[in-house]
Amino acid sequence: MPPQVAALACFGLIVWLFARDSRRRPGVSKAIYVPLLWTFVVGTRPLSMYPFSPSLGLGSGEVNAGGSAEGSPFDTMLFLGSILFGAIVLARRRVNFQEIFRTNRAVGIYFVYLGISILWADSSFVSFKRWIKDIGNIIMVLVILSEADPLNAIKAFLARVAYLILPLSVLVIKYYADISRYYDEWTYQPRYCGMSTDKNMMGMSLFVSMVSIVWLLIQTRDRPPGTKKDKLEVPTYLFLITLGVWLLSKAQSATAMTCTGLGSVIMLGLRIPFVQVRLDRLGRIATAVVVTLLVLQFTMNISNAFVGLLGRDLTFTGRTDIWAAVLKIDINPLIGTGFYSFWSDERMAIISQGYNGLINESHNGYLETYLNSGMIGVALLVFMLVATAKAIKRSVAAADPFAGLRLAFLLASVVYAFSEAIFNRLSGLWVMFLLAAIDMPRQEPVAVQADVGLNEAVGDTVLEAGQPVASAEAGTH
Repeated sequence: MPPQVAALACFGLIVWLFARDSRRRPGVSKAIYVPLLWTFVVGTRPLSMYPFSPSLGLGSGEVNAGGSAEGSPFDTMLFLGSILFGAIVLARRRVNFQEIFRTNRAVGIYFVYLGISILWADSSFVSFKRWIKDIGNIIMVLVILSEADPLNAIKAFLARVAYLILPLSVLVIKYYADISRYYDEWTYQPRYCGMSTDKNMMGMSLFVSMVSIVWLLIQTRDRPPGTKKDKLEVPTYLFLITLGVWLLSKAQSATAMTCTGLGSVIMLGLRIPFVQVRLDRLGRIATAVVVTLLVLQFTMNISNAFVGLLGRDLTFTGRTDIWAAVLKIDINPLIGTGFYSFWSDERMAIISQGYNGLINESHNGYLETYLNSGMIGVALLVFMLVATAKAIKRSVAAADPFAGLRLAFLLASVVYAFSEAIFNRLSGLWVMFLLAAIDMPRQEPVAVQADVGLNEAVGDTVLEAGQPVASAEAGTH
């Protein structure tokens, strides 16, 4: 099949999937497309790297370790515009940020500390820009959770992310090798990156898409009585899972495969009564295991063994050498080097000596947090993980349909972080973690008169009559 015909067929499939999903979930506002675009871009590659990006130097951004494009005005405008648009949506919905902070105190304290750490960064301005982008991840999540029907909005968001990533990844791998393959700097072997910039980012995007589709498939069994059944919904999800399995085999990301399996088992396991009634005991065990693993990581470098278990060749991946090299760099062990500022040009040059390429990431989320935020940052990260686990436990007890997916994203992220720097990065996995971690205060409908001018400017993203407003009651997802 000619590439042009395949591209038209792929885009036609995506349009069809979006159209059916919109009919299936008519109550979701168009504001959902803002976090959708954001998550697609951070989970694949900056728009400045596409052939259609503007010329005059706007498409020449360099991708950093977090997946963002530094120095590209085109991408800067995209991120800034998305953040401002999301802020307008939240303002029109009268979201109570003070109540959100109170409900998600652990997440709030963690991000506040990261913001304070900007003060001792090598370049406070660059660190501040990256922190604002990380706050943008939170804004995108709040746009989803502040919808009139949050659960329906979550389903629409997750489905449409997968509708984009899975078919497009198959398209570019099959027909556009020049943008979907590259040569590994360690092995000199060809690697598949799909719509992303490398196999690791591709693996994370596939993990997010696959776990989301599995959850949506499970949810079809819990359709409310009297709801009209979509005969093509289950076959569509099974077709997408088939695409995802094929893509995972091409990506050769053992971490993505392991975490996809782990996430799926968790969601299925929570439907078993035996597991549900013993959730408290399992939660305590999981917390003890996480704390133990983190202690072993900083005392015995357990990531070495973990990466080996996943089948990686440590000599080729170079992870252990990188971990040893970064720990030799003199930093303040208590507060680190400042938010997202460890990988300065000078430190990268020192660590990259003897390597074929430039090293700009430690490939370990906990180590990366330590380098940038010190032991205080690691302690607050653990505090946030534990608080999230407790919130999810309450969610499971309340029979929240989203609880299984939240737990899957949480535990899979904890595991994923032992081989990839996933925290506080522009990536689809970090967006999903925040979606799982943040509890939205329960909302009560109030009548609000929409501003006509703004309504014309941004469509139905403005507050309609009856749009929910945050109250001071217990949080829900």
